[in-house]
Amino acid sequence: MATPQSRLIALLIDALIFGLGLIFSMVSGWVMYVKRRAMGSVGLPALLPGAWRSPSWGMWLSAAFMLWAMPLLTMTAPMVALVEVFKSWRSKALVKVG
Repeated sequence: MATPQSRLIALLIDALIFGLGLIFSMVSGWVMYVKRRAMGSVGLPALLPGAWRSPSWGMWLSAAFMLWAMPLLTMTAPMVALVEVFKSWRSKALVKVG
C-alpha cells in the first residue's frame, strides 16, 4: 500500500515528465517550422482565388460552431484572416510593381 508521501512524489514526477514533454514538443515544433519554411516568407500556403466562396453552408455552420465553442479559436481566427488579407494585398502590390 502506498503512503500519501509516495503518491505525492509519483504525482510530481508524472507532472514533471508531462511538462518536459510539452516543452519539448513546443520547442521542436517551432524549430521544424522555422527550418522548413522558405526564407523571407510567413510559411503559410497561398490562398487560392475564390477560396472564401467555395465552402458549403455546412462548412460555414461548423466553423461558426467551432468559433462559439472554442474561445481561443475565436481570438486567433481574426489574426489569421488579417494575415491572409495582408498577403493578398502584398501579392497584388508586387504584381503591379513587377
